[in-house]
Amino acid sequence: MLTRIAAIDASLPVIVMTAWGSVELAVEAVRRGARDFITKPWENARLITIVKTQVELGAALRKGMRLEAENRLLRNELGPTMIGRTLGGRWGRKGRRGGRVRAGGLAEGVFESELFGHVRGAYTDAKSDRVGRFELADEGTLFLDEIANVPMALQAKLLRVLETGEMEKVGSSRTQKVDVRVISATNADLHTEVANNRFREDLLFRLNTIEIRLPALRERREDIPPLAAHFLRMHTQRYRKAITGFDQPALNALLENRWQGNVRELNHVIERAVLLAQDSLIRLPDLALRAGPGGVPKLEDMSLEDVEAHLIRKALDRYQGNVSQAANALGLSRSALYRRLQRYGM
Repeated sequence: MLTRIAAIDASLPVIVMTAWGSVELAVEAVRRGARDFITKPWENARLITIVKTQVELGAALRKGMRLEAENRLLRNELGPTMIGRTLGGRWGRKGRRGGRVRAGGLAEGVFESELFGHVRGAYTDAKSDRVGRFELADEGTLFLDEIANVPMALQAKLLRVLETGEMEKVGSSRTQKVDVRVISATNADLHTEVANNRFREDLLFRLNTIEIRLPALRERREDIPPLAAHFLRMHTQRYRKAITGFDQPALNALLENRWQGNVRELNHVIERAVLLAQDSLIRLPDLALRAGPGGVPKLEDMSLEDVEAHLIRKALDRYQGNVSQAANALGLSRSALYRRLQRYGM
């Protein structure tokens, strides 16, 4: 019945009540579309609260469907990526699609193939031709995220395609022409990278036609409550939880946190809190920020992953968000640090 109701109207709230409560039954009911699960005997006040919340949530869901296009910008692509997508007009230009390359997550050995493609037999595992991102984005927009992490050896090839529109696939001698608008993003200071011979000055000048600085989340704390509310709505809809807001200690903790991982980290924390919450409000323990007095984490309460994430945050804080310097201090390559930043939602 739940499956059939959801097929008719996915936004219609359904509450399951039973005298035969079990974890397995609750999980199955939620999986099939129930918004909440109540066991008998019930508490009148809680039942009324749940029904009222679900009625309001149902109305919000219907309104949310009308705003789905806007929500997609924030659902997975946050911060600089959202701005890049917006400026690129959803990547499109002249009706053509574009794309995105996360430079920080690519090993040097596959970077050239990812950008420019390769022909069959170009190297051992090249069993067929591959179309690169520039070719896919021809007459469109390509977003190059974490541009500071492009290896120096490939920066000259990137500069060439930006200046002339010419490129060759790996293993091919045939020159191709592409017309691509490029939007790039980085959390590194590219002028410092140039001074330290880690980034080509001519490539910086070619990319830096218009520069938009996105302040760190800790520099615009007035944005934290509305962003947290947005992510709360997003994740309560996704996980079908009846959560209406944050209690005051939780909201204070969100405002006081340093958010080294910016909007992406906030999104990750809210998603985790939605999964952990046991009632209609997000409370301080649900945030699992693992901080003691003054915001200092308690190492004895942390897992190995928590410790690693904490050390990464400390290194980034010490070097004012400079990924290259933080990676060097941690004994990691820049690409390895980027992968960890993605893993921890930072």
